[in-house]
Amino acid sequence: DRGWKTGAVVSLGVLKAKFGLDQGFEQYDDAFDRQWHRPGGEVTDAALRLVNQWGSDERFFAFVHYSDPHSPYAPPGLEYTDLRVVVDDQQVGTVSANGLGSIVPLKLTPGTHEIRFEAADDGASHRLNFEQLKIRNRRVSLTLGTGWNLPPKSKPEKQNRTVELPASVWATVDGVDSVEVDLRFFVDERLTAAQIRERYLLEVEYVDREVGRLLGSLEESGHLSNTAVVLTSDHGEGLGDHGLVGHIHQLYDTLIRVPLVVVAPGLMRPGTVSRAQVRPTVLALLGVDDPAPGDGVDFGSSLVGAEFESIPPHFAMTFRPLARADLRAVVMGRHKLIREVGSDRAELYDLEVDPGELDNLFTTEGNANGMLAVTLTRHLDELMAQFEGQTGFEAREGELDEEDLEQLRALGYLQ
Repeated sequence: DRGWKTGAVVSLGVLKAKFGLDQGFEQYDDAFDRQWHRPGGEVTDAALRLVNQWGSDERFFAFVHYSDPHSPYAPPGLEYTDLRVVVDDQQVGTVSANGLGSIVPLKLTPGTHEIRFEAADDGASHRLNFEQLKIRNRRVSLTLGTGWNLPPKSKPEKQNRTVELPASVWATVDGVDSVEVDLRFFVDERLTAAQIRERYLLEVEYVDREVGRLLGSLEESGHLSNTAVVLTSDHGEGLGDHGLVGHIHQLYDTLIRVPLVVVAPGLMRPGTVSRAQVRPTVLALLGVDDPAPGDGVDFGSSLVGAEFESIPPHFAMTFRPLARADLRAVVMGRHKLIREVGSDRAELYDLEVDPGELDNLFTTEGNANGMLAVTLTRHLDELMAQFEGQTGFEAREGELDEEDLEQLRALGYLQ
């Protein structure tokens, strides 16, 4: 409504238009079907097509979404275990154990068939995780054969681990006619925490190169000199810290503290660093009135070196069953309190002297830490009462097909 061109390029299926994030965008590029993941190189290409269609005198907002630094930890350029898929002793396909998802078309006659996974390379890893192993057809049932951590004839679970290769499953087809079906699954290698950290770093470096390619092209086209660039993330990642690999289950800073990098030529002082935790909006920076004020806080003054006059407390939550426990956290200045709902479990950290959150200061004693815990608990209770039951938007009903649900489960968004 204010004369800006708006467009988005997304790379993960949970951000597809059918989930509602496309509201307000004139163009929304979610055209990918690679098991709900689009690699960074393709994102950059799509983003450049989007931006380059706009003239140099047009004001635009572009949302460019990279999801490579994420599980499954599968940076490009590595060699992954290749598996042969063999049906009744006939090879029907080869898949890579990179966790990104595999679909193998099959034509099965009535009766029972052995489907076997064999290592294509004798030196390949035999320690593999299979997830969402299934054939979606009412006439076909799957049971596990040999090579798994479960006894033969068990039904495949959400996750199944191989103890050796080859590993087999049995597909039984009812009726008198042949069926054409897809065998679907995610498979990756079981990694140590050290291997996960190494692969995550490679994923970050890959996206860093792609962001550099995007900005380099904007510079060549003359867009960059009058464009504000904001780089941020939706969550961090547990890479063995606090005993967690992944995210969702905890409220430590490894998961909820993310980078916020802003470059705005002529509008801010280069090199300015602020350690304040913010709920930022860039609307004021761009001279745009907020048509629907929300939880965002204008942080434009801090970009020219001023400190926040008042930093509001910050609230963070996890929810069962997606997370293992209902946790609530409040951050006020340098201190953080984490409590488990319905439990006496609590943690108190001084983030300035203990950024790794290793020294739990929580106490019910009447000392300084005890008084601090009481103060933070009161603020946490007030915030919980304020936000309990609120969604921030008006929800609408939506229909999800079985493929949507399967992908959401594989990504950990449904349990």
